[in-house]
Amino acid sequence: MADGTLDPAGLDDRRAQHAHASRQYPAEITPGYADRAPPRAAYHPAPAYQPVGTMPGHAGRAPHQPAGTVPGYPQRAAYHPADTMPGYAERPQRAPRRLAPLPPHPEARAHATATQLRRSPNLRDHYDVLPHLHADQLRVRGPHHGAGPAAAVSLAPQQGTPGALNPSYDVPEVHFRRSAVPLILASSLLLVAVRTGWHLTYVLAHGDYWALMPIWVLTFGVPSLTLFLSWLDRPYAVTPRQQQQLNRLYVAVAVPVYNEDPELLDRCLWSLANSSRPPEEIHVVEDGPSGDYTAVREHWLSVPGVRWTRLPANRGKKHAQAAVFSSCPRADIFITVDSDTTLERHAISEGLKPFANPRIASVAGIEEVYNKQVNWLTLTCAVRNTVSQLIAWSTQSVFGDVLINRGTFALYRAHIIREIIPAYLGETFLGRPVRLGDDSALTLFARAHGRTVQQVSAFCLPMYPENLSHHFRQWLRWARGGSVRNYWRIRYLSPRSWSWWWIVFGLYYIPISAIVPVVYAVTWPASARVVGYIGILMISWAYAVCPRTLCVRREGESRLFRLGAMLMYPAGIIWTSVVLRPIRLYGIVTWFKQGWVTRTAGIEVTATHFRGP
Repeated sequence: MADGTLDPAGLDDRRAQHAHASRQYPAEITPGYADRAPPRAAYHPAPAYQPVGTMPGHAGRAPHQPAGTVPGYPQRAAYHPADTMPGYAERPQRAPRRLAPLPPHPEARAHATATQLRRSPNLRDHYDVLPHLHADQLRVRGPHHGAGPAAAVSLAPQQGTPGALNPSYDVPEVHFRRSAVPLILASSLLLVAVRTGWHLTYVLAHGDYWALMPIWVLTFGVPSLTLFLSWLDRPYAVTPRQQQQLNRLYVAVAVPVYNEDPELLDRCLWSLANSSRPPEEIHVVEDGPSGDYTAVREHWLSVPGVRWTRLPANRGKKHAQAAVFSSCPRADIFITVDSDTTLERHAISEGLKPFANPRIASVAGIEEVYNKQVNWLTLTCAVRNTVSQLIAWSTQSVFGDVLINRGTFALYRAHIIREIIPAYLGETFLGRPVRLGDDSALTLFARAHGRTVQQVSAFCLPMYPENLSHHFRQWLRWARGGSVRNYWRIRYLSPRSWSWWWIVFGLYYIPISAIVPVVYAVTWPASARVVGYIGILMISWAYAVCPRTLCVRREGESRLFRLGAMLMYPAGIIWTSVVLRPIRLYGIVTWFKQGWVTRTAGIEVTATHFRGP
């Protein structure tokens, strides 16, 4: 791998590969494997990846075999019926093999052969950023890929599966409601109009201010555009037939663990097992020795479909996730979930809906901070985070161009993830291994294969830092990971895409935000009026965008609380601009320090109170 480049197995020549109908998948995991060019080297986990406990029937599983198109292998039914896949001839079908009947599922997710899904009617489907991508190259497939009779057992439909440390947990329901759209949109339009008029009046009265007009146009114009484009982002909906087809998908969840509070981990697993649409497999990976999870591990290994692996040493989140990606050849969808994150009951079922569109390669969930009511820090972070997701990320989703699937909860097509494992683990930048930015790396790989979107009705509830030390170190880690990732985005994203220009705007804004405050400080007190004016503009803009948070309804929160939280958004903007911006600039300069910086000294946040310096 050359310095400053990604492995060719990742992103190089991706559009050229999509110009051909044939894809290169490893024979051992791909049904219908035809006589094609030699596949890339498959990723094989280190021998030390030994599972502590496995699902019933996991040991001694027969190796996965390619389909009947390879000489020497028996013929079997095609995975795509001729009526949904033009060009395929009629072939006989047979029922999938099972070791024993699966328990009945409350939502009738009967296993069957896979079927190509129709495109989900959605406004964002009219945007096309990868014109050379063919829809038939991304397929929704069923769970039966020829695995032997000892295949993994699906999770039983248990509405009340108890946790290891508590019988149940308080997980609030969260919903996205657009009922207040007309009022919120009218208010935003009014504030934007007032701000524009006020600014023009100020410029006409102060001729010297014309020199800053280009900066103002970009700083104000681009966010204003995202404010209104974001309203086009709507929750994906599916037809009954599409829902039946989505129910057939084999979903595997990767939960990496390192220095986690056992109760938070137990709550995470409890929320997965008690989802309205449980996954077929939950795979927990301890990334080296850290906390004592004995009670949690022993309890959850007794639940069918749960696996638990311990790595011999801490190698980073990427390696923990890869241990899951490489050990589940049956998966159609991989879900990544952080160990301190609790999923809202309908998060998985809602997150799967966009995959009814075969052009979609990944889906990002929405973060609703679980502990946002602990103190002012968690509340301001939660409000700022919600506004960012429902405006900047929603605009990216409209164009199928989401830049980051937040690692707390994201969904990917499994065949894409399997293909990029070597590049994912072997990423280097200027000769240095890259350990940070795992979520943004997976998103970038997914974007090379199709559209990356956000489902605004799929909520997760992560834990956010509750003290300043943890908060600052988390922000520093994000800044270092994002610095490397922005280089890859500029190199590999199309200049015709929305997100490419969004990154360019962000790179322009970084030096401007660093230089302008210095200029104001040097020219003080002559710049006092301008600084005061800019402060008023920032606050007015904050109140123009923050009403979007009212679309998120969390169980147990009153209207008065939601209104009060919304009014705190300007405080979050000032905190980010004044306190966090220097940390971000420092992180950009020190990008080569790829240490995790959080959780290194032990558990930092718990289900009841924070820990840490």
